[in-house]
Amino acid sequence: MSKFRYDLNAKTVCTMLLTNECNVTCDFCVAEDFVSKNGCFVSLSDIESNIPIIKEGGGQFVTLSGGEPTLHPDFVDITKLLKGNDFGGVCVDNWFF
Repeated sequence: MSKFRYDLNAKTVCTMLLTNECNVTCDFCVAEDFVSKNGCFVSLSDIESNIPIIKEGGGQFVTLSGGEPTLHPDFVDITKLLKGNDFGGVCVDNWFF
């Protein structure tokens, strides 16, 4: 039995776009019209205020995406906030290898 769990139920997964800023230029980027070298960031307070809405809507897992989500200046605090709110998992979606 695999130690990994895959939940493909889109009703339980919330994708948060933390920023449109990106510092890489992947040839296969599907968001090239969205990303910017000088992007903007979602505030930590906006994320915190939306957690009850996500939970009430059945959200159990959160994927952090963007641009490049790890560029967010509050990235560590965001991950701690989400894990502290009992989501089943927090995933970072970045596409470079």
